[in-house]
Amino acid sequence: GLDIEGDYSSPIYAAASGTVSYASADRSGYGQHIVISHGNGVTTLYAHASKVFVRAGQSIRQGQTIAMQGCTGRCTGVHVHYEIRRSGVPVNPLAYY
Repeated sequence: GLDIEGDYSSPIYAAASGTVSYASADRSGYGQHIVISHGNGVTTLYAHASKVFVRAGQSIRQGQTIAMQGCTGRCTGVHVHYEIRRSGVPVNPLAYY
């Protein structure tokens, strides 16, 4: 995944359209995070949010503001941790740009 620096006023945008499959916090270290399913086994994850604006089951469009950057879970500064997974396996996000 990628760690993208920001501050508490930095929004997090959905990289692609899809359906929110998770939007909450757990003990994984990601803090408040969102997982969006894009079909064909592809998901994106956005972690460490200070505020989450979406809920599980909600349809999301590319570019929609889904959260604000933060430092929840295990983190050392305000940022978003961004991952792309294919069939649950992390892939290099830079290959998609």
